[in-house]
Amino acid sequence: MLQQAPGCFIMLGVQNPAWGQVYPVHTPTFRLDEAALPIGTAALVATAVGWMQQRPSKENGQPIQRT
Repeated sequence: MLQQAPGCFIMLGVQNPAWGQVYPVHTPTFRLDEAALPIGTAALVATAVGWMQQRPSKENGQPIQRT
């Protein structure tokens, strides 16, 4: 698929070491530390903003400048 369009993969750690047990993904016991969600959200937003700033503007063909 990456031959068709650019992409990326972000691994976000959502395990809390204080739990003392691993709760793997794709199982009925999966648990995630919700404190990781704002970090993941910030990473995705930063990625999207960076991508948008590098894209050429339709008006002048130049990358969009951050204000």
